[in-house]
Amino acid sequence: FTHFISAYSDYNFKAAPRIKQDEEMMQRCPQTHLQWPVHSLNRAQAYIRDYVSGAFNASARCFVHLTNLDMLPQSAFLVAALNSPVEHVAGFDFIGRLENASRDWDRLGRKVVGATKPPVWPAFEEHVYGFGECRGCRRYYTAKSSHVHSNAAAGSPARLAMQTLLNVTAQPPSTPYVVAMCRVLLYDYVCFGYSLPAPCRTLDLNGLSCPFTAYIVNT
Repeated sequence: FTHFISAYSDYNFKAAPRIKQDEEMMQRCPQTHLQWPVHSLNRAQAYIRDYVSGAFNASARCFVHLTNLDMLPQSAFLVAALNSPVEHVAGFDFIGRLENASRDWDRLGRKVVGATKPPVWPAFEEHVYGFGECRGCRRYYTAKSSHVHSNAAAGSPARLAMQTLLNVTAQPPSTPYVVAMCRVLLYDYVCFGYSLPAPCRTLDLNGLSCPFTAYIVNT
């Protein structure tokens, strides 16, 4: 959930200027969350409804390019790589975790360059980010304020809205939204060994297995 919440916040930041530029297209867009104010709880609720209903997949005439890939289940990327006729991926011998980014970066280095002396693997740099096609983003993502709209400490209103909605410790929790997201992200929990949030532990996992376990060589 933490990864999804961060990605949702960043998506809103990147989408806002493009939406303003083409309000006519917005009128034809099947994504209902765009009808609500950017930082509202209603928008967060509608976003999850769009997300789980497939509205992004059906929006070829809309903002497909704004569907932030970071919000997809991480397991989807591994499955896509295994099935790609271009990449020809035979398996995975390293899977890192964002919460252990520095440690896992060092682990990756040992796999790539071995125990060479002196070490040739660069040190982990927390504030190194790619900008992709987001022209003008560099002025927002600096060494001092990297990802100011998705960082947990930044207090982004969009992030706080989604965080409130998916707060699994709330009493009572927003169970329909939490469970809906658990269903979407279920393979991430199963494949990467994370514990399901309490409201989702009633989901039937009988017979559910990770689709690419056989391809994970040594992580």
